[in-house]
Amino acid sequence: MTLRRRLAAAGFAAAVALTPITVLTSGYLSAAPAIAAPAPSATSASATSAGTWLVGQFTNGQYYTSPYTNTADLSGTADLLLGLLASRTGQSTATAVDTWLKGQAPTVSSAGQLAKLAIVASAMGDDPASYGGVDLITKITDAVTASTTGDLGDPYSDALAIIALHRAGATVPATLITGLAGRQDSSGEFYFGTSGTPSYFTDPDSTGVAIAALGLVKTDTTAATALNKAVAWAVADRTPTGYWSSYSPVNTTGLIGSALRDQGTDVTSAVAWMQGQQVDAGGSGLPADLNGTHPDAYATAQGLLLLGGVSLATDVLAPAATVTPTPSPTPSVSATPSPAAGRSASANPLPATGDHGAPKASAVGVEPITLAVIGAASVGLIAAGAARSRRRS
Repeated sequence: MTLRRRLAAAGFAAAVALTPITVLTSGYLSAAPAIAAPAPSATSASATSAGTWLVGQFTNGQYYTSPYTNTADLSGTADLLLGLLASRTGQSTATAVDTWLKGQAPTVSSAGQLAKLAIVASAMGDDPASYGGVDLITKITDAVTASTTGDLGDPYSDALAIIALHRAGATVPATLITGLAGRQDSSGEFYFGTSGTPSYFTDPDSTGVAIAALGLVKTDTTAATALNKAVAWAVADRTPTGYWSSYSPVNTTGLIGSALRDQGTDVTSAVAWMQGQQVDAGGSGLPADLNGTHPDAYATAQGLLLLGGVSLATDVLAPAATVTPTPSPTPSVSATPSPAAGRSASANPLPATGDHGAPKASAVGVEPITLAVIGAASVGLIAAGAARSRRRS
């Protein structure tokens, strides 16, 4: 992603509220049963090593703390949990994190976060219709049916919602599919952000999540057409060494590569490249920067989807050895994030997805975020953090 896009995304996050939702009248597409995950044999030694490192990134073994807000990051916690499940390590930590997320579920209103929690619930074997006492499926469906365009405001959230509903065996509204497909450019890549704003741009990560979602509902002709275009774009856009270029190639390659594998595309070179990045970062976690030398929690979580042989559509809790967590120190907040630290989180939620914002109600020992009015200089700092983060939902 270019610096211009990073700054636009950060400014958009700081200035715009969640996308308003209105009324929908279209029909629905019945969901097929959820896809089963690959056998544990798909897990590599690289995934095990990365998962073992990731266990230590949870504060008190329960949640991920944003280094930019110094508070619990609900969306980041969900992403790290999905990465941990992909590694098939740290089951006791996974259970504790799942319990913590259930406690936060009643505070969530962002459709993107609701979808991500529903994916977590399905992956953990919980009931998304009663997760922490919340019917996530009804809330997601209500958000879609309340929209005049039949979507949730941005392609990333739309794709997560399709995955969440399908995995739960729920009905996927046909308008949600058409809404997502309508946010694809002529090349096959999908956009990120809200149409009509300065921060609406094509984005490889949104494309990766969209491929994973559309692959689940490709019996729908609109989904099939959009899926074929997206896959063609992704195959053509892959670099000669196997990765996808972006501000954080590991994150992007984890999302696109895992989704393409679900569609039968050979991603051997992407896996080999990812393993090389792991070596560069010290042999455990994965780096946010290309050829980075320090592991990053968020990059590791999304890269593990590829290393672990799963995707957002197939990730599940599977039998594995328990890893004892190594407590990580509470991150301190500095005025200028250190590039060497390689930590990944953004300071504020983005519209419609609510990514990387603290829960509305604080957990035990965790203070809620207090948002201040920020100036242009602060936006620049937020953009620097966003450049190391998958800041969505």
